[in-house]
Amino acid sequence: MAKPTLRTMALAGLALGGCTQDGVVTGVGAGLSIDVERVMRIEEGNNSVFAAKYVCGETTTNDPLVNAVYRTEISSMNPIDDNVTTGWRVAFVYPGTPPSTSTVQRIHGYYRGYFMNCDDIRQALAEDPSGEDIDPDTPLLKGYVMISSEDTRLIVTTVHTTLHKQVHGYQLVDLAVSTDCGVDALTVTVTNEGQGLSPATVTLVNIEDMPPLELPTPGLDPGQQVELDPAPTAGGASYSFLATVDPANEIDESDEMNNQVAGNCEFG
Repeated sequence: MAKPTLRTMALAGLALGGCTQDGVVTGVGAGLSIDVERVMRIEEGNNSVFAAKYVCGETTTNDPLVNAVYRTEISSMNPIDDNVTTGWRVAFVYPGTPPSTSTVQRIHGYYRGYFMNCDDIRQALAEDPSGEDIDPDTPLLKGYVMISSEDTRLIVTTVHTTLHKQVHGYQLVDLAVSTDCGVDALTVTVTNEGQGLSPATVTLVNIEDMPPLELPTPGLDPGQQVELDPAPTAGGASYSFLATVDPANEIDESDEMNNQVAGNCEFG
């Protein structure tokens, strides 16, 4: 029989400084939330199964979650005077991927526990053969850690923390970079997808077997884009490349995840 979920939440807000930009008073606020939840038990034959939700990483522009950095820690504790064996496996909610990693056995002594955080989850996905189609460097991982035990008295809890940052007083820039493979050169286009006016910057282009190239990038109005001077190549071969706008990260943006693009082009 499933037990009710117990939850405790704490919220905190912090205003961090202020300044004036173009005559507009601006400020940065950070909000931190902590959610402690006892995971309910599900009976599955002779075993108890706990499905502990995890959210790990930072949201991107198209993610349905609130723009924030998410962390999860999952813990289990044995409250009885005997050893308890548990099985842990990580399930990753993403289309076209294996359902979960293989099960890892853990032995809990009396009043002993085991913890798994986001770093452990990413490592489990990277090391497990069944997770070979899952990129552990995905900005935001969502799924469940499935914990099974023959003892019904195991206690499983999750701690979710969320750090949300907001910038008030002016509209933010959002620089996005895209590329096109030409006959003997790589064409780089930068678009301001944000609501603010972007200052002039540079775009750094690294092409395999060639020295890095800095392309001057002018200031852009919201919605404006610019095609930069083509980055020449030696031609006649396939080269990998990496193009990064604002490589020094000097511009405050609403989305920092689209400043870079990597690929491979067949030139000549």
